[in-house]
Amino acid sequence: MDNIVQKFFAELIGTFFLASMVLITLIPSAPFPLATAIAAALTLGLCVYFVGGISGCHINPAVALATKAWGWDYLLMPFVGTAIGGLICKALYRGFSKQTS
Repeated sequence: MDNIVQKFFAELIGTFFLASMVLITLIPSAPFPLATAIAAALTLGLCVYFVGGISGCHINPAVALATKAWGWDYLLMPFVGTAIGGLICKALYRGFSKQTS
C-alpha cells in the first residue's frame, strides 16, 4: 500500500512543479520568448531525476492518458497536480499584478 501512495505523491508533486514553472514563465513581461521552453525542460529533467525511480515520472496529463491504455493505475494525479499548480500561479499572478498597479 505504501508503494502506491509514494507513486501517487511523486506524480502529484512532479506535475505540480512542471505546471507551476510553465505558468510562471508565461507572465506577459517575460524577459525572452524561450523562457517557457527552458523552464519546462529544466523542470522536467529535475522531476525525472528525483521522482522517475518512484513512479516513472509520467507527469504530463497527455502522457498519463496515453499510458492508461497500458494499465497505468494513477491517471488522476497529473490532472490534480496541474490544477493545484494552476490555482497557485493564478493567486500569485493576482498578487503580483496588484503590487505593480
